[in-house]
Amino acid sequence: ICLPVDWQLDSEEERWYWPVRLLKILARLPLHEDTWLGWGHTIDHGGYFDESTELCGSMLINPSSFGDADNVCVLPDGSEVNFYQVIPLYREEMDFKTEHDAQELLKQLDSRVLVVDPKRHRFCGGKVLLS
Repeated sequence: ICLPVDWQLDSEEERWYWPVRLLKILARLPLHEDTWLGWGHTIDHGGYFDESTELCGSMLINPSSFGDADNVCVLPDGSEVNFYQVIPLYREEMDFKTEHDAQELLKQLDSRVLVVDPKRHRFCGGKVLLS
């Protein structure tokens, strides 16, 4: 997850801590739910991450700062570890992805989603914007 340079990581306030909590939840999800996470998966938080934002879900995409070849690490035994970037989403964006798919949602988004901004622009504001 990419945070702005002025994000207060040392704060114990939830408005600053929720991205860390989100990463912890996602890291534990496969074990607790006997499932797996992969590219394009969306996870519904069930409510706002914090009262400072209406972001309430997330999607996994390839990291924006890596080249495609760097998204996977091949281990000595041949197994692979995939790296993903977590993109926090609004309800409308989660609904759009559910109705369409991850690829179509990515066409609606722009680079503003790559760095966490609790008040960022909403994409898919109730409209189907397919081109």
